[in-house]
Amino acid sequence: MSRNDTDIFNLNDKKEDCEKFLRNLDAAGKGDTDAQYNVGHYYYYGIGVNRNYEQAFRWFWTAADSNHTDAMFQLGIMMQSGHYVSANPHGAFAQFQKAAELGHPESQGMLAILYGTGDGVGKDPVLAKQWMEKAARSGDGFSQMMLGYDYLHGRGVTRDYAKAFHWFKLASENDEPNVWSALGDCYRKGLGTPRDLAKAIECYREGAELGNGEELLRLAQCHFHGLGTERDTTAARECLKDISDWLLPEAWFLMGEIYASEDYSEHDDAKAAQWYGKAAAEDHPAACYKYALCLQQGKCVPQNPTSAEEWLRKSAELYFSDQTERFRLGLD
Repeated sequence: MSRNDTDIFNLNDKKEDCEKFLRNLDAAGKGDTDAQYNVGHYYYYGIGVNRNYEQAFRWFWTAADSNHTDAMFQLGIMMQSGHYVSANPHGAFAQFQKAAELGHPESQGMLAILYGTGDGVGKDPVLAKQWMEKAARSGDGFSQMMLGYDYLHGRGVTRDYAKAFHWFKLASENDEPNVWSALGDCYRKGLGTPRDLAKAIECYREGAELGNGEELLRLAQCHFHGLGTERDTTAARECLKDISDWLLPEAWFLMGEIYASEDYSEHDDAKAAQWYGKAAAEDHPAACYKYALCLQQGKCVPQNPTSAEEWLRKSAELYFSDQTERFRLGLD
């Protein structure tokens, strides 16, 4: 690379990234639409060059003028988020719509979301559903996952676990990062596919490696209960090491269970009571029950039979409500 301009190049990037940027910039100037999109991408994310939203917008716009659908999609994202231009929901919708009509899967999925929320266009559940199905069949992983949830819960369609599993599996094959807990749950519960705890664990691990909270929780539960693997309270705790960043009462409850376990090397009834109380405050039925027992027995908290009775009553009420909802959704 002969040029050394710190106003342009990101000196923290690898030399090869800077060279790729220069090659694409040269090709973009000669009318190569893929290169024009690539240059916009490099500017937008600051790869091989300092981040510059104005230049990114300019190159995406140039490529979009030649019907480059990835560029149209990226323009829509910039208009939606207000990067370089003021936030413009209607303009963003127009870009997504144009790319969607040209067969761009991610744009089709975005139209499904926008028709569902009414952001930049009139809310229309029918069109939202149509675009979601079209996006799913075009290979958009997010739409495939959402269609899987529709079949899992019977939202607007007849509940069908086999179809739910089919769409979750396709979403995983199209690298949808948030589908692993749903796919793992299908294997764990035998929904739409034979029960296979080993495959469930594999799915949870895939999501856990991406740092997804739901999958880390599922993996922790498998370690704690010995599902598809040996019971290991230490491994369960390790999965939940960043729990302070989560807002998952189920994870807080499991923390209580881990600390309450006699086979956990750092067994601590006081910490167990704290985690039970934290989860109970967020209406977790089992946590309400366990916290009530702590209060009833005076276990690491001041004994309080009256408060214990209130938590027991709340646990029963929440459990009944939760079981009724789970029955309605066909989860039990």
